[in-house]
Amino acid sequence: MDNTGAKLHDTFSNIFNLRLTDFDDSASGDGNNNVIEGGAGGDSLYGGAGIDTLSYAHSTAGVGVSFASDLATQGDAEGDTFSGFENLLGSAHADFLAGNDDNNTINGNGDSDDIYGNGGNDRLVISETPGVVNGGGGTDFLFLMGTGSVSLTNGNFTGIETVYIRNDVDLDMSGVSTGARIVSQTSADVEIIGTSGADRIVVSRGSNVIEGGAGGDKIIASGRDNTFHFEAGFGRDNVYGFDIDVDHISVDIEGVVASDVILRGLNNGRDTLVTFKDVASSNKIILHDVASADVQDALNELFVFGA
Repeated sequence: MDNTGAKLHDTFSNIFNLRLTDFDDSASGDGNNNVIEGGAGGDSLYGGAGIDTLSYAHSTAGVGVSFASDLATQGDAEGDTFSGFENLLGSAHADFLAGNDDNNTINGNGDSDDIYGNGGNDRLVISETPGVVNGGGGTDFLFLMGTGSVSLTNGNFTGIETVYIRNDVDLDMSGVSTGARIVSQTSADVEIIGTSGADRIVVSRGSNVIEGGAGGDKIIASGRDNTFHFEAGFGRDNVYGFDIDVDHISVDIEGVVASDVILRGLNNGRDTLVTFKDVASSNKIILHDVASADVQDALNELFVFGA
């Protein structure tokens, strides 16, 4: 239901989703999973039973909403009161959005938002580089939607256990010092740069460029051709799912060329250890289930050197 005209004094039933007027409205959900948007004006909104979403998707300005403190300010949220909601959908502008101790899904819905999960096992959704994403307590997930690129740093990222890439979004976490779990679930071709800690990076589809960054990373890949990128100080990285027929290793370490590649078989020749002449031995690549003889035979096709 979408009402943008005069103020209504009617009662409706069997309507799961509501978008109300620009006046002071009241609305209550039922036992279903309702989406309720009050619009402008000071609205009184109750989600009821079920898993309900409080929406500010059409607000013409950013909103400030907190389930934990009952905050409702700015944009269409100004003057609202609400209860009985589990999920929160922001505006297309810069919002402040916060959950409570329930398991909340909080979607920033565009622009650079500040999103706090607080307690519970929360799902935070962004489509641009955020002001802040903080999962708080519990086990929390960050979902990257939209397109373009997202940069996460120690200053804007904390309290998140797993980052999921869902759309055509490049992710740069080089400014984060604590290792993260990163999972790409998109069929788009994306670039992923991990943290300076020990990451677990999983890519399942697309032709991706993957850089673990510093720290001992575990990279698990499948899908189409992937490029694994390594720069100075990359650490000890384990690569699983490397396809010698289509994948590549990109090395951008000053002075390192093809003749500096050192290969050694591991685990009775089942795996390959890759190191580089005159590069600290702490920097090494382990290609699992790839024989060193096969790497040697295809070395000139597999490796790319320089920026």
